[in-house]
Amino acid sequence: MGESECILLVFMAYDRFVAICNPLRYSLVMNRWTYIWMITVTWTVSCVTSSVDIFLVYRLTFCRSNIINHFICEIPSLLHLSCSDISVLNSLRLSGGVILLLLPFTVIIFSYFKIIIAIIRIQSGRYKAFSTCFSHLIVVTLYYGTAMVLYLRPRLSRADNTDKLISVFYTIITPLLNPLIYSLRNKEVLRAMRRLGRKL
Repeated sequence: MGESECILLVFMAYDRFVAICNPLRYSLVMNRWTYIWMITVTWTVSCVTSSVDIFLVYRLTFCRSNIINHFICEIPSLLHLSCSDISVLNSLRLSGGVILLLLPFTVIIFSYFKIIIAIIRIQSGRYKAFSTCFSHLIVVTLYYGTAMVLYLRPRLSRADNTDKLISVFYTIITPLLNPLIYSLRNKEVLRAMRRLGRKL
């Protein structure tokens, strides 16, 4: 699910890129077949990479405690329980993290660079154009920031509480904040938040 979210965030950035940089071509570019293609790519890449992870973990030997020092059963937390040599697996996981985290994140940053240039050039409607992108940028920062800290740092010899805190943040807190973040553009939600702020 995490890998699919990484890819979906890239496609969302592309959608905003087309909407702001090529608004007259939006309905031509972003059509039903484009959406079907995006969903197919997302699920295919996620299923293939997850299957590779499962295959690699299945080949490991576990002779230590079967208690995972973590909230969820992620592969990094399973690796700490293995008696096998996990150096190759750690290298593969790091390269997979670069491909599935850094590459999509770089594409998102590049698309927002182009979007910002387009927003600067337009005469009117800058606020609306930027507010379209702001919520997505917050979600990208929260999700990719925590995921990169967890998956792209060197492996420690054992799991620690930092891994747990980071995992809770990107698996629970970020998805809980998503509806609130994406609804910040909704005027009724903003009015309700102002009323709540006045009462407090």
